Amino acid sequence: MIASLRGTVLVAQAPTFLVVEVGGVGFKVFVPASVFDELDGVGRGVFLHTLLIVREDALTLYGFSTEEQRALFELLLTVQGVGPRLGLAVLSSLSLDVLRHAVASEQAEVLDRVPGVGRKTAEKIVFALKDKLGAGAGLG
Repeated sequence: MIASLRGTVLVAQAPTFLVVEVGGVGFKVFVPASVFDELDGVGRGVFLHTLLIVREDALTLYGFSTEEQRALFELLLTVQGVGPRLGLAVLSSLSLDVLRHAVASEQAEVLDRVPGVGRKTAEKIVFALKDKLGAGAGLG
């Protein structure tokens, strides 16, 4: 598993992915919008906490600014109907605090505003994560 990357940004294709060169190898890493906000630009160094998702037809790398962001992405993927693309959309549209508060207070309408998330999916996210992110629950 690739748990993190430290390297130089070769390509920044906002709002979807970066190409990060590490030891002469360019890794295509899909990232939430917040990562682009924190970048110093192409040609600069970057450190990302990553998650490698292995599927029958693809190896896809996802990168995050913090371990907490990566852990929340992993939690989102446990919700039926939420895949990596939708998980990134949620993290791109909502801050971690707003997402936590929406889940804890069972405000599915906050999640419903995320592009690609319908009412039913928003309700599933709230229901599935309320015990994991709700009142006082933290991300390990």
